[in-house]
Amino acid sequence: MPANEFRRALTVVWEILSVAILAGGLLLWFVPSEALFAFSQALQTPHPNTPCVLCGMTGAFVAISRGDFTTAMWLNPNALWLFSTLAGNSLVFLGYSLYLARRRFGRPTPVS
Repeated sequence: MPANEFRRALTVVWEILSVAILAGGLLLWFVPSEALFAFSQALQTPHPNTPCVLCGMTGAFVAISRGDFTTAMWLNPNALWLFSTLAGNSLVFLGYSLYLARRRFGRPTPVS
């Protein structure tokens, strides 16, 4: 596979994942927290002896969306790092999308 095709494939995968991350992040503000917790419980994998890296992450993300950073840190110490990384990725993706849109459709002409 030539380098250009590989780079394009990686870009497409990043774009798809970024749309999913952005949509999931927006759910924190538009879906009631009870529904998020119910969905999280339905996807939970049992691991009775050791907690996983993502234990408490749903509650921590809900707490972050409300601005309660202390609770988020108590629920999962990695939540702020992961949330900020995902939010940063979303901002980069939105900027990249705007750049591509401007390139494709051109700059608007000033009205005189």
